[in-house]
Amino acid sequence: MQIDFGQPQQFHGVVDLIVGLAWPVTILSIVLFLRLEIKMLAQTLAVRAMTADIDIGPLKIREPSSMEAQARRVTFTKYIRSLTDTAMLLAIAKRLGLPVAVTSSLARNMIIFAMAERVQTNGDMDEFSKRIKTITKQDF
Repeated sequence: MQIDFGQPQQFHGVVDLIVGLAWPVTILSIVLFLRLEIKMLAQTLAVRAMTADIDIGPLKIREPSSMEAQARRVTFTKYIRSLTDTAMLLAIAKRLGLPVAVTSSLARNMIIFAMAERVQTNGDMDEFSKRIKTITKQDF
């Protein structure tokens, strides 16, 4: 007399179905939950690739901005980092045509990345500063 304690055959297909769906459902839920962060990561990488100076041998892909423009960019970045008023950050982001941010730190980063992408020369910085002067009440 032999007793079989193995898994009943009636549940074998259900277990395979659960195992087969567990990973895709998990990955899909993570992507849906972190979609804003993934979008910001992609934008950050794109901005960094567009604004970084890249040296390939004797060739230079992009000319670095002038020292004065660089100093103005640093001043603007410090100003944005020091802002604690979320409404002002959102107003600046809206003026620049950026998507609505969920948190103030996300809005700060989006504004700084937008500035890095758009400003290469003093003329660019003048135009950028003029766009947001009604909100910030400052020249950069």
